[in-house]
Amino acid sequence: FTYSQNILNLKFTYKPEKKYTISMVQKSKNTIVYSGDKETLKEIATQGVKNPTISESTITLDGNLKCGKLEKNKFPIEILYNKAESSEGIEIIPKGTKIYGTCEIDSLPKFDSIVSKNMKNDVKKGILDVVKSGFSQIKLPNKKITIGEEITTEDPLSIPLGASKLDMIIVTKYKLISIKNNLGYFDIIQDIKFTTKIEDTTMNASGKGKGKLIYDIKNNIFSEFTTNYEMKLNFIVKGITMNLTSNTEQNVKTSIVN
Repeated sequence: FTYSQNILNLKFTYKPEKKYTISMVQKSKNTIVYSGDKETLKEIATQGVKNPTISESTITLDGNLKCGKLEKNKFPIEILYNKAESSEGIEIIPKGTKIYGTCEIDSLPKFDSIVSKNMKNDVKKGILDVVKSGFSQIKLPNKKITIGEEITTEDPLSIPLGASKLDMIIVTKYKLISIKNNLGYFDIIQDIKFTTKIEDTTMNASGKGKGKLIYDIKNNIFSEFTTNYEMKLNFIVKGITMNLTSNTEQNVKTSIVN
């Protein structure tokens, strides 16, 4: 690895025949405020819908990432989930679920399959898509960067929204703040641009976020990635206006085992 007090040779990658631990805690709070004429609001209330409707949840995830032997500049990679559940004790991903893929030297993994007992194919696809999106969120170029310099990335992301999907592009700016003790410290600013169009629905949406990233220079991985972002959505459906505010805090940690 190469770095000085002011220059960091940035390179995100996993290494053949190495093992890593991955942990994540995600806290979210969603608030929906309904508005409209009195009769419409009364009808909503008779259906047992609170106004505002507030929901909070915490998801905890622990897993291992294992890299195989290098062959022709490529090696197999596997994620094993030991725990993935909500604060209510609901299992998000069954224990023992494995996700497989491949990784090239100096690149991030590409996952292509999932194995899990008693999981329907559509659920498998959804989880696989989420994992792919999660790894793409920290897709930085291999380059030398100086303190004070910024790197900007654009990554697509889809979130299930009932029978539809909420499609967006996340524009992220990483700014290198300091280098010390074999670690590079970045500040993160995010701008979320929504691209979804839902038929028969008027929708306005916006989102912003911020966070921190700590880069492990020796092992070429991030040791900690923290984001805090807010999304605001405004829907008008059949005369009912719904204002949704979603706040999410996410902390992801990675460490090398050997």
